[in-house]
Amino acid sequence: PVDPLDPFRGRYVELRYEISLLSAPAADGTVYVELEEQGDRWVAYRVHTAYPDTDRPVIRGRVEQGAVTYGIETYFADEDEAPRLEREAQTGGLLVDVVLDDDGQARIDEVRVR
Repeated sequence: PVDPLDPFRGRYVELRYEISLLSAPAADGTVYVELEEQGDRWVAYRVHTAYPDTDRPVIRGRVEQGAVTYGIETYFADEDEAPRLEREAQTGGLLVDVVLDDDGQARIDEVRVR
């Protein structure tokens, strides 16, 4: 986690996810990751290059230079909350609630302390 400042939108926390560390396809491009619930979090079940026919939740990501991003790596918070969230993230104490649309596009709904 990092607590940088965007001059136009304020403080933010950079978030990293286990599902970003997938052994994704080598080629850059869009991937669709089937998710499986394990306790209070979701983990990668299977990675696809096209949207899969499945009953599992699917999140759409982008592979660039071997890293997978989902568009949910930045969370803007107020001046006091951002450093607190950063400290919690360093100890693994954050949970990020994400909403997925029908195409797997993700957006952060809420960031909570575990």
